[in-house]
Amino acid sequence: LRVNPRRKQVDVIEVLDAALRAHGVARLPADLGLDDEQFSAAVVKAPSTRPDRYTILERLDLDEGATRERVTSYVDALDH
Repeated sequence: LRVNPRRKQVDVIEVLDAALRAHGVARLPADLGLDDEQFSAAVVKAPSTRPDRYTILERLDLDEGATRERVTSYVDALDH
């Protein structure tokens, strides 16, 4: 991570977007052929697909509504 020393804070979204673009990986649900609702549903279901594995999703413990809000916020931030 390179930070311009004149900047007081790093724009995390810009850094994330640049990294995803540089590596040619999916950035948005649409890049995977999913709409935001389908992607949100997959995120909600994900912990139950590997119950023996702990991820940040269990720690966040988001319900469907909160997951949709986070996905929408993420998409809005990256889809500029």
